[in-house]
Amino acid sequence: MFAVKKNPIFVLLTIFLLFLPILIIKDGGLAAIPATIIPFALGIFLTHALFRSYFIIEEQDLVIVYGLIKKRIPIRTIKSLSYTYNPLSAPAWTFKRLNIEQHIHQLSGGKAFLTNNLVSAPKDDYSFFQELKKKNSSVTLPN
Repeated sequence: MFAVKKNPIFVLLTIFLLFLPILIIKDGGLAAIPATIIPFALGIFLTHALFRSYFIIEEQDLVIVYGLIKKRIPIRTIKSLSYTYNPLSAPAWTFKRLNIEQHIHQLSGGKAFLTNNLVSAPKDDYSFFQELKKKNSSVTLPN
């Protein structure tokens, strides 16, 4: 299992979302309770994701877990790994995100259909990359 990097700003934002309903109710009284439902629910989801975000490299699949979200990527389909810094690209605990490019299938005319998965970067990226390289020697790794 490989843990993901966590940016302290996102961790503090998650904690703030958990306590925001208390501040809203304190200022607005019981009538403000409906306004607290969404921030509190989001805070609970993010807190769960904070403690349950990791990668597992199995024999055939890379399993990505982000809270309640679980995604399997067949390792043989991974073509390249790179980094991106686009903060709007995907839910992740860091601004530095891992881009996993997959080759899904061959289209007519010899062109490949590719897809990208953007996820949090692993904490120990060197070991993570080496383990993936053992399972798929053709994968291109970041410099």
